[in-house]
Amino acid sequence: MARRLRENRSRRPRVPARLKLGKHRDDRDRARPVVTRTRHPTDARLTMSARPSRASRARPSLARVARACALVAIAFAAIARAAPDADVSTDDVAADAPPSPARLLARKRVVEDLAIEGQNLTVTVSLTNAGDLEARKVKARDDGFSSADFELVTGKESLSASFASIASGETVEYSFVVVPKKSGSFVGGAASVSYQGTSGRETTHGTSNVVGAVAVYTKTQKNIFTALEIGRYLTLGACKTMEDWVKYGTLVGGVAGVLALNWFALKVKKGVAAARRKMAVASLERSDKREKAA
Repeated sequence: MARRLRENRSRRPRVPARLKLGKHRDDRDRARPVVTRTRHPTDARLTMSARPSRASRARPSLARVARACALVAIAFAAIARAAPDADVSTDDVAADAPPSPARLLARKRVVEDLAIEGQNLTVTVSLTNAGDLEARKVKARDDGFSSADFELVTGKESLSASFASIASGETVEYSFVVVPKKSGSFVGGAASVSYQGTSGRETTHGTSNVVGAVAVYTKTQKNIFTALEIGRYLTLGACKTMEDWVKYGTLVGGVAGVLALNWFALKVKKGVAAARRKMAVASLERSDKREKAA
């Protein structure tokens, strides 16, 4: 066994103690040996391999970067070339599409902010053509307000309107005036609309929105609202509703009550002190009279 180990040691290659180095760093990198050990079941062998220089390792990475930049430039050029074609094709498709038929949008609303019992209330119905073609033979009628709750001022003919045509994007409207007979909450029904929206004779029927929960107030409530509006300006927006006035009124009333009680207590205290002084003076006067009489 010892003989075999001596033979293996004699077979190992000797590494030179010094190697002649070049002047440049790349030469030193090429000349520097790299020793690696590989283990064997019976012996250990030393193998030497030369380390590649940094310049040789950098060349493949630079080539890969240049190749990637060229591919990105080609991709951007292809996208820029295809973008005008896509725009043109979209415009062509939009130009070839047939125009949409007329489509009327009916909206019903109350002009006044407050509906007051016994005062005029203006109702407006507007029609807007949201289609590409014009609407022909347009007719609109409103029977939403009951005669038992409202009195029509402008006459029955004002409840309906007719238009020969309404162009695309155009808005027309008509109005009528009613007077509420009593206070409360009322619902105004929808207005009915009919028109021809295509080149044929087919008639389209539709309805407007429903004016819901129209609140009619009395004249006293109107005066309260006016006072609240004035109070809102005077308090710089602090008191806007009756609840705000009640809250701040309670606070101010409490403070005023405390101040009044304090004032009354001071008055009582001063009155008691004055009465005592008078009684003392009267007692002294009586005592003086007794002494003089004696």
